[in-house]
Amino acid sequence: MKKNIIPFLTIILMIIVAGCGNKRMEINTFEDLAKEGVRISIGNPEHVPAGMYTMKLLENLSKESPFLAEKIMNNVVSKEVHVIAVLEKVLSGEVDAGFVYRTDFLSKKEKLETIEIPENIRVRAIYAVALLSDGNKEKGEKFLEFLNSKEGRTILSKYGFRSPGSGEKDFVFTPLPGEIIVYAAASLTKAFKEIGARFEELTGCKVVLNFGSSGALEQKIENGARADIFASANIKMVEILKEKEFIEDYTIFAENELVVVKIRR
Repeated sequence: MKKNIIPFLTIILMIIVAGCGNKRMEINTFEDLAKEGVRISIGNPEHVPAGMYTMKLLENLSKESPFLAEKIMNNVVSKEVHVIAVLEKVLSGEVDAGFVYRTDFLSKKEKLETIEIPENIRVRAIYAVALLSDGNKEKGEKFLEFLNSKEGRTILSKYGFRSPGSGEKDFVFTPLPGEIIVYAAASLTKAFKEIGARFEELTGCKVVLNFGSSGALEQKIENGARADIFASANIKMVEILKEKEFIEDYTIFAENELVVVKIRR
């Protein structure tokens, strides 16, 4: 089997900080996350890419300041099933801080503001998209073509994603009756809903979208769930599927980096 890696998209991972209803913690710097009593939510690092990237960032921090990294980790009070659940915890005031993607922050930027993470410990997350080996090849390849087209990238940019590299092309559409099933990371929800609707408008092919944590979606595919396309927030998940021959090729399409945000005052 071959591996065809094509630079496609960049996205930013962030930490969100909030405080509603309960006593609001004063969090103005990254170091403030280590304060006693601060409540932090992250994605479950066992299967949620945002959680995996958070742990990587704390690993980087531990090389610089083991004590600070330990204090921040001790303040983690919840590990959520996907990154949107982390966002909801922050906005509800159940926690003071949460690690999420920049696109999640941008969707609520009127309520939140960022606190920067030190540059030397930042982490970039890599997103990948693949056509399943037993998926509909014609429809799947056409969907990927649209995703990587000038219009597809414009939609992604609208939601805060960035596309590294060049090679944008106009999408040449043809009628495609039937449907295509797309499994995608929760952080892609808004962008993929618009992309799916536009693809359906251009081709007539219905796009059935299923969102969740990349790890949970990967497990569903392994367990026999039908899907044509898998868009993951972590290369690890598509590599697992590749090793088990569920996919042949994948396209890199996203990166993420961490910052801190808090409720606007």
